[in-house]
Amino acid sequence: QLIVHSSTANGSNSYFMHPLQSPLLLHAVYRFVREFVLRYVDTDPALYADETVAAAAQAFHAFHGTELNVVLDVVLSCTAQLITYMPLESELITAAAQTLIALSASKNNARLAYVVSHESVGNIAQYVTSTSSSASGSGGGNNNSNNSGCRLNAVGLVAMYESLGMVFVRAGHEAYFTHLCGSVYALVEGKAEVLNRNLFQKVICSLCGLAKCVAGQDRTLYGLFDAVWPVLRASIRQYVDADDILKQYLLLLRLYAEHQLTRLPSASCLALYQTSFEVLNIYQRRFSLLEQRSEAADEEAVLFRNESCLHVLELLNHLSSKDFSFTEDCAESSNATFEAEVAQVLLCGLQVILPILSTENLRSFPITAERFFSFLAFMASSYVVDIARWLNNLPGNEGSRLLQEIMHRLHCGA
Repeated sequence: QLIVHSSTANGSNSYFMHPLQSPLLLHAVYRFVREFVLRYVDTDPALYADETVAAAAQAFHAFHGTELNVVLDVVLSCTAQLITYMPLESELITAAAQTLIALSASKNNARLAYVVSHESVGNIAQYVTSTSSSASGSGGGNNNSNNSGCRLNAVGLVAMYESLGMVFVRAGHEAYFTHLCGSVYALVEGKAEVLNRNLFQKVICSLCGLAKCVAGQDRTLYGLFDAVWPVLRASIRQYVDADDILKQYLLLLRLYAEHQLTRLPSASCLALYQTSFEVLNIYQRRFSLLEQRSEAADEEAVLFRNESCLHVLELLNHLSSKDFSFTEDCAESSNATFEAEVAQVLLCGLQVILPILSTENLRSFPITAERFFSFLAFMASSYVVDIARWLNNLPGNEGSRLLQEIMHRLHCGA
């Protein structure tokens, strides 16, 4: 009632001009609508007794028709405006996506048809077009560029969050996701040179949203990432001193590995591991520069180290989870090549992370410590021969020193 009243009072395109329309209130309204639909409109027989389901259907039968369409209209319109005016409110956009799932993922074909044919769905796709058309990277400032990337991130989140993406796919809106990917690819298409800072951040932010998509449009998504990795690798080499960009890049790799690695075909896997190997080396060089310039104790440097270390450890844990012995599109010789590639990347990660995480850091940050010991335990149990070969090939006493560090960390973890 509150949202409907404010929309009629202020106009259909002015939901957020109402004084009570704060992100916190909107989040609560979205949650209420979602719970109302799940409990009383589309009551799940598996969760409730038969008499409860029957009673709910009788009491709220009107909401299966035009009454619910009013709610759908407002929720869809508000979601479209959220992407425009509040792209940084990721939790609110997630709540909106969950509400759309509850409203549209129904056996009621008429309701599903109403959702996918709603003009706001088309407006969301138009935001992608308008965002990419202003992606020249010149003018507008860094803030506008970041907001533009955040909008693409929000669009990807709304389109692909959990099962909502599959709702669009089942309704014949495959072109919607293809359009999302095509708009991001248009940002880097034909650019052999290094992307400027604003455009680079925009692309990364957009890809972070798409990296979380569910299964159903795999070929389109993997083709996009395979095409942009070379451009991103060429660009990140020029921003080794930009901690914010490097942290965003690590986050992108972590999200892509977390949500897509288990389904990636062999060629896409190889591209991901090669990109990860290169960024780990860049990350290591960044910390060497910090040490040389005596910047390691600066507040910003400490914050960067703590946040980026967690991204690196989560990336390494995800990369170590891929089992290439069951990759269907690979021959046995190719599987052996991939195993060697994985070992190289994971050993590089171990070498990078050891000098950064002291025992004091591990005691101060429990989540980081848990990720670190998980990765270290996996390496110690699965790559003993590779670790021994790596340590033996190090010059002088470096191998013995690193082995003592590894044992010391394991002792602290125990």
